[in-house]
Amino acid sequence: MKKAEHKLKYVRGSSGKKRWRRKRKLGDRLGRVPEEERKDPEELEAELEAEESERQRKQIHTERVRKIAGRFFQVILAVLCVYTVFLIYGLMSTEYVYDENGNVVPKIVTVEEIENRDVYALLYRHYLQARGLYEDILRLDYRLSMDEESKLIATEYEELLDTVSSQTVAIDGLALDTKYGQFKTMLLEWVKTDAAVYLQNISAAILQNDSQKEEEALACRSQMYTDFLILSENMAVLGENVPGIDVSSLYEWSPENFISEVLEGVQDE
Repeated sequence: MKKAEHKLKYVRGSSGKKRWRRKRKLGDRLGRVPEEERKDPEELEAELEAEESERQRKQIHTERVRKIAGRFFQVILAVLCVYTVFLIYGLMSTEYVYDENGNVVPKIVTVEEIENRDVYALLYRHYLQARGLYEDILRLDYRLSMDEESKLIATEYEELLDTVSSQTVAIDGLALDTKYGQFKTMLLEWVKTDAAVYLQNISAAILQNDSQKEEEALACRSQMYTDFLILSENMAVLGENVPGIDVSSLYEWSPENFISEVLEGVQDE
């Protein structure tokens, strides 16, 4: 009996010791203060600001990378589009011929042919400007023949002299090879002589009611007409000697066609 009692006390003593240890551990946990709470408030605020700055820096860096990548893809897309257009234009503008075996192959264009095309394109632009001047003159002539206000038309004839001056300077400044020199001279003479003299005479004939100026204007009109037909024919001949040039429009245009199709057609409407 004594042994049992002694054992019971031992068990109680052991259990109390363990309970005391658990209470001690619990007290340690309850008494433990988080590290953040033990820090100085200013130090904690500085750390928070540093973390926010780092987050913003990463966000800005990410946005910058995204923008750079977007621009890079835009440039790549633009280059691909230009390259595609270039390929399509090359296929459409390339001339094809048959070789000795009967196969269709691209025609090889020499440097001289390219230079001739460029020169012809330059001359053709100036020719079209001169033809535009002629068409403006034909419009005024047509209005004059329709008994419109002659005094007003006379001032419009004089205004075209400004166009004559600008075209004269542009044509005279062309630097061309000798083989194109004759055509340049013809074009220049038509603008600064045929067209200019006609505009001066017809305007003076109307404003001054001068019959002599009127006769001179009629003679200039006939000369202007003849010289421009020769100019157009020479322009077509030059184009026929340059590979890849279509000169059909040069043969289709004439003062008569312009009057009937453009001026009289508009009048009928």
